[in-house]
Amino acid sequence: MRMTPGFRSLMVFFLSTLATVPTLGFCATSAVAQTGCITGLVTDETGHPLGHVKVEAVKMGGSSTHHQAWTEANGRFQIPGLPPVKYEIVSGDSGGPYPNHANSFFYGIPELYLSITASDKCEDVVIHVGPKVAKLNLSVLDAITKRPIEQPRIELWRASGGGLFTGTTGGKLSVPSQTELSLRVQAVGYDESLSIKLPGFRPEEVRDLSVELQPAMRGCIAGSVIGEDNLPLTDAQIIPHLSTRSSLNDDHPVVTDSHGRFQMNNLEVGPYYIYAQKISAGYLGTDGVVFLTLPSNPPCSEVVLKIGLKAARLRVKAIDAKTAKEILQIHTDYGNEERRSTYSSFVERLTGNVALVEPFRKLSVQITADGYEENGKSVYFGPLAPDEEKTITVELQPSLGPSVPHP
Repeated sequence: MRMTPGFRSLMVFFLSTLATVPTLGFCATSAVAQTGCITGLVTDETGHPLGHVKVEAVKMGGSSTHHQAWTEANGRFQIPGLPPVKYEIVSGDSGGPYPNHANSFFYGIPELYLSITASDKCEDVVIHVGPKVAKLNLSVLDAITKRPIEQPRIELWRASGGGLFTGTTGGKLSVPSQTELSLRVQAVGYDESLSIKLPGFRPEEVRDLSVELQPAMRGCIAGSVIGEDNLPLTDAQIIPHLSTRSSLNDDHPVVTDSHGRFQMNNLEVGPYYIYAQKISAGYLGTDGVVFLTLPSNPPCSEVVLKIGLKAARLRVKAIDAKTAKEILQIHTDYGNEERRSTYSSFVERLTGNVALVEPFRKLSVQITADGYEENGKSVYFGPLAPDEEKTITVELQPSLGPSVPHP
Protein backbone atom coordinates (compact mmCIF):
# COMPACT_ATOMS: atom_id res chain seq x y z
CA MET A 1 0.00 0.00 0.00
CA ARG A 2 1.35 3.40 -0.92
CA MET A 3 1.22 6.05 1.89
CA THR A 4 0.52 9.64 1.02
CA PRO A 5 2.74 12.33 2.64
CA GLY A 6 -0.15 13.36 4.93
CA PHE A 7 -0.79 9.81 6.12
CA ARG A 8 2.95 9.24 6.68
CA SER A 9 3.15 12.37 8.90
CA LEU A 10 0.11 11.23 10.91
CA MET A 11 1.69 7.81 11.56
CA VAL A 12 5.00 9.34 12.73
CA PHE A 13 3.10 11.61 15.17
CA PHE A 14 1.06 8.67 16.50
CA LEU A 15 4.12 6.45 17.05
CA SER A 16 6.07 9.28 18.66
CA THR A 17 3.21 9.98 21.06
CA LEU A 18 2.80 6.29 21.89
CA ALA A 19 6.50 6.01 22.80
CA THR A 20 6.13 8.70 25.47
CA VAL A 21 3.19 7.04 27.29
CA PRO A 22 3.87 4.34 29.98
CA THR A 23 2.49 1.07 28.70
CA LEU A 24 0.58 -0.59 31.55
CA GLY A 25 1.04 -4.31 31.47
CA PHE A 26 4.21 -4.20 29.38
CA CYS A 27 6.54 -2.47 31.90
CA ALA A 28 5.98 -3.38 35.57
CA THR A 29 8.04 -1.83 38.38
CA SER A 30 8.61 -4.27 41.27
CA ALA A 31 8.10 -2.81 44.75
CA VAL A 32 11.06 -3.13 47.11
CA ALA A 33 10.06 -4.79 50.40
CA GLN A 34 10.60 -2.57 53.44
CA THR A 35 9.52 -5.10 56.09
CA GLY A 36 9.85 -8.80 56.76
CA CYS A 37 7.68 -11.48 58.28
CA ILE A 38 7.78 -14.63 60.40
CA THR A 39 5.79 -17.79 59.81
CA GLY A 40 5.93 -20.96 61.83
CA LEU A 41 4.45 -23.92 63.63
CA VAL A 42 3.84 -24.37 67.36
CA THR A 43 3.75 -27.94 68.69
CA ASP A 44 3.62 -29.67 72.07
CA GLU A 45 6.41 -31.93 73.32
CA THR A 46 5.12 -34.82 71.18
CA GLY A 47 5.11 -32.75 67.97
CA HIS A 48 1.31 -32.32 67.90
CA PRO A 49 0.25 -28.89 66.50
CA LEU A 50 -1.24 -26.49 69.03
CA GLY A 51 -4.03 -24.10 68.11
CA HIS A 52 -4.87 -20.79 69.84
CA VAL A 53 -1.39 -20.20 71.30
CA LYS A 54 -0.07 -16.64 71.26
CA VAL A 55 3.27 -15.95 69.53
CA GLU A 56 4.95 -12.56 69.98
CA ALA A 57 7.88 -10.96 68.19
CA VAL A 58 9.41 -8.61 70.77
CA LYS A 59 11.89 -6.05 69.46
CA MET A 60 15.28 -6.32 71.15
CA GLY A 61 17.26 -3.39 72.51
CA GLY A 62 15.17 -2.14 75.43
CA SER A 63 12.13 -1.20 73.35
CA SER A 64 8.58 -2.24 74.21
CA THR A 65 7.64 -2.59 70.53
CA HIS A 66 6.05 -5.96 69.78
CA HIS A 67 3.95 -7.76 67.18
CA GLN A 68 1.81 -10.81 67.85
CA ALA A 69 -0.37 -13.48 66.29
CA TRP A 70 -2.38 -16.51 67.42
CA THR A 71 -1.91 -19.97 65.96
CA GLU A 72 -4.63 -21.48 63.80
CA ALA A 73 -6.11 -24.92 64.54
CA ASN A 74 -3.26 -26.50 62.56
CA GLY A 75 -0.65 -24.80 64.76
CA ARG A 76 0.50 -22.37 62.04
CA PHE A 77 0.94 -18.62 62.51
CA GLN A 78 2.17 -15.61 60.58
CA ILE A 79 3.44 -12.25 61.85
CA PRO A 80 3.72 -9.80 58.90
CA GLY A 81 4.95 -6.21 58.66
CA LEU A 82 8.06 -6.56 60.83
CA PRO A 83 10.67 -3.78 60.59
CA PRO A 84 14.09 -5.33 59.85
CA VAL A 85 15.58 -5.70 63.36
CA LYS A 86 16.31 -8.52 65.82
CA TYR A 87 13.36 -10.04 67.71
CA GLU A 88 12.81 -12.39 70.62
CA ILE A 89 10.08 -14.90 69.74
CA VAL A 90 7.94 -15.52 72.81
CA SER A 91 5.25 -18.22 72.80
CA GLY A 92 2.51 -19.19 75.22
CA ASP A 93 -0.57 -17.77 76.89
CA SER A 94 -0.60 -16.55 80.51
CA GLY A 95 -4.13 -17.83 81.08
CA GLY A 96 -3.77 -21.28 79.55
CA PRO A 97 -1.83 -24.52 80.03
CA TYR A 98 1.14 -23.15 78.06
CA PRO A 99 2.31 -20.01 79.87
CA ASN A 100 4.20 -17.05 78.43
CA HIS A 101 7.92 -17.65 77.84
CA ALA A 102 7.06 -21.33 77.49
CA ASN A 103 10.57 -22.37 76.37
CA SER A 104 12.23 -21.08 79.52
CA PHE A 105 9.30 -22.13 81.70
CA PHE A 106 9.21 -25.76 80.58
CA TYR A 107 12.76 -26.44 79.47
CA GLY A 108 14.94 -23.83 81.17
CA ILE A 109 16.30 -22.59 77.82
CA PRO A 110 16.11 -19.10 76.26
CA GLU A 111 13.40 -18.11 73.86
CA LEU A 112 14.14 -18.02 70.13
CA TYR A 113 15.90 -15.03 68.55
CA LEU A 114 15.54 -14.02 64.89
CA SER A 115 17.09 -11.22 62.86
CA ILE A 116 14.53 -10.11 60.27
CA THR A 117 15.53 -8.60 56.95
CA ALA A 118 13.42 -6.57 54.52
CA SER A 119 12.17 -9.30 52.20
CA ASP A 120 9.04 -10.78 50.68
CA LYS A 121 10.19 -14.18 51.95
CA CYS A 122 9.22 -15.02 55.53
CA GLU A 123 11.48 -16.57 58.14
CA ASP A 124 9.96 -19.92 59.14
CA VAL A 125 10.40 -21.45 62.62
CA VAL A 126 9.14 -24.40 64.64
CA ILE A 127 8.42 -23.74 68.33
CA HIS A 128 8.06 -26.64 70.78
CA VAL A 129 6.18 -26.10 74.07
CA GLY A 130 4.67 -28.32 76.73
CA PRO A 131 3.79 -30.59 78.40
CA LYS A 132 0.80 -28.91 80.06
CA VAL A 133 1.36 -27.18 83.39
CA ALA A 134 0.44 -28.53 86.82
CA LYS A 135 -0.88 -26.52 89.78
CA LEU A 136 0.65 -26.13 93.25
CA ASN A 137 -1.64 -24.79 95.97
CA LEU A 138 0.89 -23.39 98.46
CA SER A 139 0.05 -22.22 101.98
CA VAL A 140 2.72 -20.35 103.98
CA LEU A 141 2.06 -20.22 107.74
CA ASP A 142 3.59 -18.68 110.87
CA ALA A 143 5.13 -21.63 112.74
CA ILE A 144 3.96 -20.21 116.10
CA THR A 145 0.47 -18.85 115.41
CA LYS A 146 -0.32 -21.16 112.44
CA ARG A 147 -1.80 -18.13 110.66
CA PRO A 148 -1.17 -17.37 106.98
CA ILE A 149 1.80 -15.09 106.26
CA GLU A 150 1.04 -12.19 103.93
CA GLN A 151 3.07 -11.78 100.74
CA PRO A 152 5.63 -14.56 101.05
CA ARG A 153 8.17 -14.82 98.23
CA ILE A 154 8.47 -18.19 96.51
CA GLU A 155 11.59 -19.26 94.64
CA LEU A 156 11.01 -22.31 92.46
CA TRP A 157 13.62 -23.90 90.20
CA ARG A 158 14.54 -27.16 88.52
CA ALA A 159 16.48 -29.51 90.77
CA SER A 160 18.63 -30.38 87.75
CA GLY A 161 20.00 -26.83 87.75
CA GLY A 162 17.85 -25.49 84.92
CA GLY A 163 17.78 -22.06 86.52
CA LEU A 164 15.35 -20.03 88.58
CA PHE A 165 12.22 -19.51 86.53
CA THR A 166 9.76 -17.83 88.86
CA GLY A 167 9.53 -15.60 91.90
CA THR A 168 6.00 -15.02 93.10
CA THR A 169 3.94 -14.33 96.20
CA GLY A 170 2.45 -17.78 96.73
CA GLY A 171 -1.10 -19.05 96.42
CA LYS A 172 -1.92 -21.05 93.29
CA LEU A 173 1.23 -21.55 91.26
CA SER A 174 1.54 -22.87 87.72
CA VAL A 175 4.52 -25.25 87.64
CA PRO A 176 6.11 -27.27 84.82
CA SER A 177 5.26 -30.95 84.86
CA GLN A 178 7.41 -34.03 84.38
CA THR A 179 10.49 -32.50 86.03
CA GLU A 180 11.75 -32.50 89.61
CA LEU A 181 11.57 -29.09 91.27
CA SER A 182 13.04 -27.39 94.34
CA LEU A 183 11.29 -24.72 96.37
CA ARG A 184 12.35 -22.13 98.94
CA VAL A 185 10.14 -19.66 100.83
CA GLN A 186 10.99 -16.24 102.28
CA ALA A 187 8.93 -13.61 104.07
CA VAL A 188 9.77 -10.32 105.74
CA GLY A 189 10.25 -10.93 109.45
CA TYR A 190 10.79 -14.69 109.14
CA ASP A 191 13.72 -17.05 108.75
CA GLU A 192 14.07 -18.44 105.25
CA SER A 193 12.92 -22.02 104.74
CA LEU A 194 15.26 -24.84 103.80
CA SER A 195 15.21 -26.04 100.20
CA ILE A 196 12.24 -28.36 99.63
CA LYS A 197 12.40 -30.97 96.87
CA LEU A 198 9.19 -31.64 94.93
CA PRO A 199 8.83 -34.84 92.87
CA GLY A 200 7.77 -34.29 89.27
CA PHE A 201 4.14 -33.32 88.66
CA ARG A 202 1.84 -34.99 86.19
CA PRO A 203 0.41 -32.67 83.49
CA GLU A 204 -2.65 -30.84 84.91
CA GLU A 205 -2.07 -32.36 88.39
CA VAL A 206 -3.17 -30.25 91.38
CA ARG A 207 -1.06 -30.66 94.54
CA ASP A 208 -1.40 -29.03 97.99
CA LEU A 209 1.61 -28.03 100.11
CA SER A 210 1.93 -26.20 103.44
CA VAL A 211 5.18 -24.57 104.60
CA GLU A 212 5.78 -23.07 108.07
CA LEU A 213 8.29 -20.28 108.74
CA GLN A 214 9.86 -19.40 112.09
CA PRO A 215 9.60 -15.74 113.15
CA ALA A 216 12.98 -14.00 113.01
CA MET A 217 14.57 -12.31 116.00
CA ARG A 218 14.24 -8.51 116.00
CA GLY A 219 16.42 -5.48 116.70
CA CYS A 220 16.66 -1.74 115.94
CA ILE A 221 19.05 0.77 114.37
CA ALA A 222 19.28 4.45 115.41
CA GLY A 223 21.58 7.25 114.39
CA SER A 224 22.06 10.52 112.57
CA VAL A 225 22.77 11.78 109.07
CA ILE A 226 25.20 14.60 108.31
CA GLY A 227 25.81 16.53 105.11
CA GLU A 228 29.01 17.44 103.28
CA ASP A 229 29.45 20.29 105.81
CA ASN A 230 29.17 17.78 108.72
CA LEU A 231 25.94 19.43 109.89
CA PRO A 232 22.75 17.43 110.65
CA LEU A 233 20.64 16.81 107.54
CA THR A 234 16.84 16.82 107.74
CA ASP A 235 14.44 14.83 105.51
CA ALA A 236 17.13 12.40 104.37
CA GLN A 237 15.89 8.89 103.65
CA ILE A 238 17.69 5.99 105.34
CA ILE A 239 17.54 2.66 103.53
CA PRO A 240 18.52 -0.61 105.28
CA HIS A 241 19.37 -3.75 103.29
CA LEU A 242 19.70 -7.17 104.89
CA SER A 243 22.70 -8.64 103.06
CA THR A 244 21.44 -12.23 103.21
CA ARG A 245 18.07 -11.44 101.64
CA SER A 246 18.96 -10.32 98.10
CA SER A 247 15.84 -8.56 96.78
CA LEU A 248 13.59 -9.31 99.78
CA ASN A 249 14.16 -6.95 102.72
CA ASP A 250 12.37 -5.33 105.59
CA ASP A 251 10.74 -2.39 103.87
CA HIS A 252 11.54 0.07 106.67
CA PRO A 253 13.04 3.21 105.12
CA VAL A 254 12.63 6.22 107.39
CA VAL A 255 13.48 9.95 107.13
CA THR A 256 15.48 12.07 109.53
CA ASP A 257 13.81 14.58 111.83
CA SER A 258 14.66 18.28 112.26
CA HIS A 259 17.80 17.27 114.19
CA GLY A 260 19.00 14.81 111.56
CA ARG A 261 18.11 11.84 113.79
CA PHE A 262 16.35 8.57 112.88
CA GLN A 263 15.38 5.21 114.39
CA MET A 264 14.26 2.00 112.66
CA ASN A 265 12.51 -0.51 114.90
CA ASN A 266 11.44 -4.13 114.54
CA LEU A 267 14.19 -5.04 112.09
CA GLU A 268 15.15 -8.63 111.43
CA VAL A 269 18.57 -9.38 112.97
CA GLY A 270 21.52 -10.10 110.70
CA PRO A 271 24.14 -8.35 108.54
CA TYR A 272 23.08 -5.01 107.03
CA TYR A 273 24.41 -2.31 104.80
CA ILE A 274 22.77 1.10 105.26
CA TYR A 275 22.96 4.36 103.38
CA ALA A 276 21.20 7.72 103.34
CA GLN A 277 20.02 9.66 100.31
CA LYS A 278 18.15 12.87 99.56
CA ILE A 279 17.10 12.82 95.92
CA SER A 280 15.32 16.18 96.11
CA ALA A 281 18.66 17.81 96.95
CA GLY A 282 20.66 15.75 94.46
CA TYR A 283 22.23 13.17 96.81
CA LEU A 284 22.20 9.49 95.81
CA GLY A 285 24.04 8.25 98.90
CA THR A 286 26.50 6.26 96.83
CA ASP A 287 29.63 6.76 98.93
CA GLY A 288 28.29 6.79 102.48
CA VAL A 289 27.49 3.10 103.03
CA VAL A 290 27.85 1.66 106.56
CA PHE A 291 28.04 -2.08 107.31
CA LEU A 292 26.91 -3.61 110.59
CA THR A 293 25.58 -6.83 112.09
CA LEU A 294 22.34 -6.18 113.96
CA PRO A 295 21.95 -8.11 117.24
CA SER A 296 18.64 -8.89 118.94
CA ASN A 297 19.57 -7.55 122.39
CA PRO A 298 19.04 -3.85 123.31
CA PRO A 299 20.05 -1.09 123.01
CA CYS A 300 19.67 -0.09 119.36
CA SER A 301 22.75 -0.24 117.16
CA GLU A 302 23.97 3.36 116.71
CA VAL A 303 25.41 4.67 113.39
CA VAL A 304 26.38 7.97 111.81
CA LEU A 305 25.71 8.21 108.07
CA LYS A 306 27.31 10.79 105.79
CA ILE A 307 25.18 11.76 102.81
CA GLY A 308 28.16 11.65 100.44
CA LEU A 309 28.89 13.74 97.39
CA LYS A 310 26.27 15.51 95.34
CA ALA A 311 25.31 13.73 92.11
CA ALA A 312 25.97 15.05 88.62
CA ARG A 313 23.00 15.89 86.43
CA LEU A 314 22.78 14.37 82.93
CA ARG A 315 20.31 15.22 80.18
CA VAL A 316 19.93 12.81 77.25
CA LYS A 317 18.63 14.18 73.96
CA ALA A 318 17.80 12.19 70.82
CA ILE A 319 17.35 13.78 67.38
CA ASP A 320 15.57 12.31 64.36
CA ALA A 321 18.35 11.99 61.77
CA LYS A 322 16.00 12.85 58.88
CA THR A 323 13.83 15.63 60.32
CA ALA A 324 16.36 17.05 62.83
CA LYS A 325 13.52 17.22 65.38
CA GLU A 326 13.90 16.05 68.98
CA ILE A 327 12.45 12.62 69.83
CA LEU A 328 10.60 13.16 73.09
CA GLN A 329 9.78 9.54 73.98
CA ILE A 330 13.07 7.67 74.37
CA HIS A 331 14.35 4.72 76.41
CA THR A 332 17.59 4.99 78.39
CA ASP A 333 19.53 2.08 79.84
CA TYR A 334 22.47 3.08 82.07
CA GLY A 335 25.49 0.88 82.65
CA ASN A 336 28.30 0.84 85.21
CA GLU A 337 31.62 0.73 83.31
CA GLU A 338 33.78 0.21 86.41
CA ARG A 339 34.39 -2.88 88.53
CA ARG A 340 33.91 -0.87 91.70
CA SER A 341 30.73 -2.11 93.39
CA THR A 342 27.93 0.25 94.24
CA TYR A 343 25.43 -0.42 97.02
CA SER A 344 22.93 2.32 96.29
CA SER A 345 21.72 3.19 92.81
CA PHE A 346 24.33 4.98 90.67
CA VAL A 347 21.56 6.63 88.65
CA GLU A 348 18.17 8.13 89.49
CA ARG A 349 15.90 9.06 86.58
CA LEU A 350 14.04 12.36 86.85
CA THR A 351 11.52 13.90 84.45
CA GLY A 352 12.34 15.25 80.99
CA ASN A 353 15.03 12.63 80.13
CA VAL A 354 17.19 13.96 82.96
CA ALA A 355 18.96 11.73 85.49
CA LEU A 356 21.12 12.10 88.58
CA VAL A 357 24.31 10.06 88.13
CA GLU A 358 27.04 9.13 90.57
CA PRO A 359 30.09 11.42 90.35
CA PHE A 360 33.62 10.11 89.73
CA ARG A 361 32.35 6.97 88.00
CA LYS A 362 32.64 5.93 84.36
CA LEU A 363 29.17 5.15 83.02
CA SER A 364 27.39 4.42 79.76
CA VAL A 365 23.89 4.99 78.43
CA GLN A 366 22.11 3.20 75.60
CA ILE A 367 19.47 5.36 73.91
CA THR A 368 16.64 3.80 71.91
CA ALA A 369 13.21 4.87 70.67
CA ASP A 370 10.24 3.06 69.19
CA GLY A 371 10.31 3.33 65.41
CA TYR A 372 14.05 3.94 65.20
CA GLU A 373 17.19 1.89 64.57
CA GLU A 374 17.28 -1.44 66.38
CA ASN A 375 20.10 -0.96 68.91
CA GLY A 376 19.93 2.82 69.18
CA LYS A 377 23.15 4.55 70.20
CA SER A 378 25.48 3.79 73.11
CA VAL A 379 27.48 6.63 74.68
CA TYR A 380 30.26 6.27 77.23
CA PHE A 381 30.81 9.21 79.54
CA GLY A 382 32.36 10.32 82.80
CA PRO A 383 33.62 10.50 85.28
CA LEU A 384 31.60 13.64 86.00
CA ALA A 385 32.25 16.01 88.89
CA PRO A 386 29.80 16.50 91.77
CA ASP A 387 26.96 18.86 90.77
CA GLU A 388 28.24 18.98 87.16
CA GLU A 389 25.61 19.34 84.42
CA LYS A 390 26.07 17.61 81.06
CA THR A 391 23.93 17.05 77.95
CA ILE A 392 24.40 14.08 75.61
CA THR A 393 22.88 14.39 72.13
CA VAL A 394 22.62 11.55 69.60
CA GLU A 395 20.99 11.10 66.20
CA LEU A 396 18.73 8.07 65.62
CA GLN A 397 17.85 6.79 62.16
CA PRO A 398 14.15 5.98 61.57
CA SER A 399 13.61 2.26 60.99
CA LEU A 400 11.91 1.01 57.84
CA GLY A 401 8.23 0.08 58.07
CA PRO A 402 5.69 0.65 60.84
CA SER A 403 6.27 -0.08 64.52
CA VAL A 404 3.68 -0.92 67.15
CA PRO A 405 4.31 0.54 70.62
CA HIS A 406 3.25 -1.66 73.51
CA PRO A 407 0.09 -0.22 75.05
